[in-house]
Amino acid sequence: MILYGRHFPVPAGGEIQLSVVYSISLLGIIAALLSAAAWRKFNNRALPWILRKLRISSADRNRAAWESVIANEDSGPSSITVVKKDGAKLMSERLADFENAPFGPAILGSDGSVAIYVTHFKNVDNEDWESNEVDYEDWGPEITVVPASEISEIRIRHSRRPAILRMWGRKKTDNSANDT
Repeated sequence: MILYGRHFPVPAGGEIQLSVVYSISLLGIIAALLSAAAWRKFNNRALPWILRKLRISSADRNRAAWESVIANEDSGPSSITVVKKDGAKLMSERLADFENAPFGPAILGSDGSVAIYVTHFKNVDNEDWESNEVDYEDWGPEITVVPASEISEIRIRHSRRPAILRMWGRKKTDNSANDT
């Protein structure tokens, strides 16, 4: 407000118009929100990456590996396989196909639960993966929620291609649903 008097003429009584005070306050709030959003968006990945490249620290400020995985949920995984405690396996392949689904391509819960669109499954007594129809024309995509208490292992695969190429999805091969 001190600088305001130097650059703009101040009325005779020395008051600053209330609309100017509101405008400056609003700009300050907007600047704070934008900087907080940028800090939240880029700091979670950028700062640990910089510290790791400079060989200062390999820590990412999370106490558990699962916290790191869900903190980078938007990193573009290409497939998720859930191995249940009974030995059954559920796979969601080509997650980019579900980008516009109601819940996104997958949900990784903070409690360890997972919600995926199961494209392939393998029962304990079966050696081959079986395909599963996920997207029904009239009903929409079917998401499967697996509670943390039923999960033995979670395998998350990321494409090596840049995000711009990932939007077209990877080419499907004959062995794309093999056991990993």
